[in-house]
Amino acid sequence: MDPRQVKSREALITAAIDLVDERELGEISVTDLASRAGLTRMTFYQHFADRDALLQAAGAERFESALGDFGTGEGQRRGLLAGSQVLLDHLSEHRVFYQRLVLGTSGIQTYQAIQAFLSDRIARAAALDGIELDEAQRLFLGGGAMAHISRWLDDDAARVFPEDSTAEAIAALISSYIRAPGPR
Repeated sequence: MDPRQVKSREALITAAIDLVDERELGEISVTDLASRAGLTRMTFYQHFADRDALLQAAGAERFESALGDFGTGEGQRRGLLAGSQVLLDHLSEHRVFYQRLVLGTSGIQTYQAIQAFLSDRIARAAALDGIELDEAQRLFLGGGAMAHISRWLDDDAARVFPEDSTAEAIAALISSYIRAPGPR
């Protein structure tokens, strides 16, 4: 990809992250995003089909950049509970951002992007233990982790399911499945 295109795309993602941190989704337009990035609307549409596509990309980028080693050899050395706690710590630090994206108008796309990332990383962690997960199993575990995360992101549920217990629930879900005896 042309370096100018990479720079424009990165500027749009950074602008989206900044604006979602500052405003409700309904207050963010394509014009706002392009303007914050120092680009034109035409350049915006060269990279993204619509506002929600950029918001989903921004959510996935923030998530993946912070949790890149989750489920990898380095992340695995921390253990599932510690890795899940790192995950929840990141989500807690950027709680409003993720609430707006996962529970907002572009929620399903962001939910699916984060679930795909988690599914992949859970499969990698299982592979380090010599367990190969098929697509359905990866989806099941990633979806379970996302169910805990989205429940925790909800303000009312967060009082009932605090960060520590949510991290424990995610770790327990994954470890009970990938370490359970019997067919998978």
